[in-house]
Amino acid sequence: MTRQDILALFDRRQVAYDRRDVLTLTNLHAEDGVVESLMAGTVRGRKAIGDVYRAWLTAFPDVVITPEDLLIDGLRAAHVVTHTGSDRGGFMGLPPTGKPFRLPIVH
Repeated sequence: MTRQDILALFDRRQVAYDRRDVLTLTNLHAEDGVVESLMAGTVRGRKAIGDVYRAWLTAFPDVVITPEDLLIDGLRAAHVVTHTGSDRGGFMGLPPTGKPFRLPIVH
């Protein structure tokens, strides 16, 4: 991948998040991709990754992902973002609180 490819991938990811497009978000991962998730632990494969996206967007349907920094070094990238929203759908087996949250994350 070139730097431009990486930038384009993160742009597609942002658009997919904004549209709540779980299929596109999922397909941006390798078929045998691995994601470390606070919510789900270590998940492997696109189906499991898609389940994490669905659960996140169900728990926090108003979530806004704001990109802060995208750091690229060769084939490595780190994307610093801030998630803000409110707990409308319940999280990790708990009932919804309706409370707002702000969560900085590095992908």
